[in-house]
Amino acid sequence: MYNIKRADALKFSVRVGGKKLTHHMRIDDLINDYNRLYTKLIELERKFEKEDVVKSDPKVITEFGDTFIAILNHVLGRENTTYIIRYFDNQKTEIAQSMQRFIVKVVTPKIAKWSKEKRAAVAKKYK
Repeated sequence: MYNIKRADALKFSVRVGGKKLTHHMRIDDLINDYNRLYTKLIELERKFEKEDVVKSDPKVITEFGDTFIAILNHVLGRENTTYIIRYFDNQKTEIAQSMQRFIVKVVTPKIAKWSKEKRAAVAKKYK
């Protein structure tokens, strides 16, 4: 008999305002949007590096905040992201500043490691 099981999910947790927020990120979220959104976020950060953020086009700042929120939706789920937005009084720049280290130092390396392990497992299975 051939056994079929669901793919593992990545679990992310963070404490915001004394409340622990946890979410299980599914593989479809990763494949469909996370990588695209993270790449877009990096591109927007490069725009900031080239110019004074205070003088930046407000559309770029808004796009950066919206992209960061979209990433949080994938990593922590909509309910937890809504909590974060309320906690920070909808100040998306402050949210990004406060949570960027979590995304860069925790989420992205964990996703990279998970992706590498999954590719290796598939290669081994069909070798």
